[in-house]
Amino acid sequence: MFGSVLTNASLQFHKIVYNQTDDKVDSFDMFTLLNKCNDKEFLSIYNGAMTTMSIEAGIKLVYGIDFSRFKTIVDLGGNRGTFLAQILKKYSNIQYGIVFDLSPIINEVNNGEEFISREVSNDKWSFISGDMLDFSTIPLADAYILKHILHGFNDNKCLKVLSSIRQANENKKNSLITIFIVEHIIFPEGATSNWQTYGLDMAMAILTDNARERTQYEYEDLLNKTGWKFIKLYPIQAPNSVIEAQFYC
Repeated sequence: MFGSVLTNASLQFHKIVYNQTDDKVDSFDMFTLLNKCNDKEFLSIYNGAMTTMSIEAGIKLVYGIDFSRFKTIVDLGGNRGTFLAQILKKYSNIQYGIVFDLSPIINEVNNGEEFISREVSNDKWSFISGDMLDFSTIPLADAYILKHILHGFNDNKCLKVLSSIRQANENKKNSLITIFIVEHIIFPEGATSNWQTYGLDMAMAILTDNARERTQYEYEDLLNKTGWKFIKLYPIQAPNSVIEAQFYC
């Protein structure tokens, strides 16, 4: 999917392992790349890949967590809205869902076909463009989904994303805000799913600036530093797991 970018970066992998990378070697996070991308063919391939991943993992994720608790849900970096559409289809009591993504993505995918094909009413969903690093662009909601997002960022940007979600909701009073982090979690030694997670970890190291897969405790540390309370880990479908966290404002 990433063509010459992946090929060129792969040639640097041995240097990455030994921390010998040249400062001149290009490094970026995925969302910086996408935000600057004007290649419609690349965006189409990327969006298709993200949709496929959501379809494959979506059913067990949707049924493994009780989303009926919420009135509004925002899928941050939600692409075509496949995962959110599955949630709204399953939990009809949810009043509204928002797909939030970068402008180049939203401009390509905002026809709502994922919702229409699942017969989710048009008045229950919308697409909004913005930047999850900028809290002023993040819509208000009861719950937020970060599916395969944080592994594309280094720790500092993860902290910024988690802080931005909090800041976006700080003016709400007496409200409980929940986030669901869907990622490939590195489990303690011996976990059979770790080989898949380690493989993706190497890919993230090749492609991005200090991004990586993390353990549950590393995610808990990021949450604690940004004022979130870890609630639960759902080991739903290897290698995907879901971390639930909350804060009260």
